Amino acid sequence: MLEKSDMSMKAKARILIVDDDVTICQNLSRILKKNDYVTVITNSASEGLQAHDAGRIDLVLLDLHIAESDGLLIAEKMLRSHPHIPIILISGYATIARAVEATKLGVFDVLEKPLDRNRLLITVRNALYRGNLEKEIVRLKDETLNRYQMIGESEKIREVYERIDKLADTDSPVLISGENGVGKELVATALHARGRRAAGPMVKMNCAAIPPDLLESELFGYARGAFTGADEKKPGRIEHAAGGTLFLDEIADMAMSAQVKVLRFLDTGEIQKLGDSSPIRV
Repeated sequence: MLEKSDMSMKAKARILIVDDDVTICQNLSRILKKNDYVTVITNSASEGLQAHDAGRIDLVLLDLHIAESDGLLIAEKMLRSHPHIPIILISGYATIARAVEATKLGVFDVLEKPLDRNRLLITVRNALYRGNLEKEIVRLKDETLNRYQMIGESEKIREVYERIDKLADTDSPVLISGENGVGKELVATALHARGRRAAGPMVKMNCAAIPPDLLESELFGYARGAFTGADEKKPGRIEHAAGGTLFLDEIADMAMSAQVKVLRFLDTGEIQKLGDSSPIRV
């Protein structure tokens, strides 16, 4: 049996009741609806799991000893699929051991039958508050990931976010320093995505991965006939990044002669291809 109450404009939350005792379900639903909650009633474990997965559920009231099923196993399945939907177990004879086991699984609380109305409503309110808080944390993490392609809420990472927002719309070169693995490329990607150059290309170049004798031609490009095999002119990474962002990774490994040319480009906005006699503005 699956019964759904009418949804009102004032409904604060949608609560799933899973219990094989029809009378208890109806009493719980009556109490909850009087307090402006929407209820979904199911009388078997299979129907409860189906309703849990199918609709928008904010909280579950689950019988610990539902017919032919173990409430803890049902709770475990629900928490595995939707860990941020809190579960309150209800039981007529729950032992301390079972309550501890339920808590370890992640169940919010265990209430004993017959249920005290005030305790029920307080527990429901607290469980919904925690559930909403956890959902908000997930939302903020997703929002942060979408904005910066990074996850973190510590004071230090917030400082990084603030600097990204301040620097994203400037035309100034940005030096990103740090040990290997701290996320320098992630910061560079976030600077590009958050700035007015986001519609342009994001060109990445690992200076340590390119042989020194090829680095300058790769970075600045070359003119036709610049060297043997240069049958046609080729633009470098800097030109490819025009209108967007150029990320030079491991720039300290770049040869000093190339660093001087990069510095000149940063100062003037001009580059000179290998084998070309005049600079071009990028």
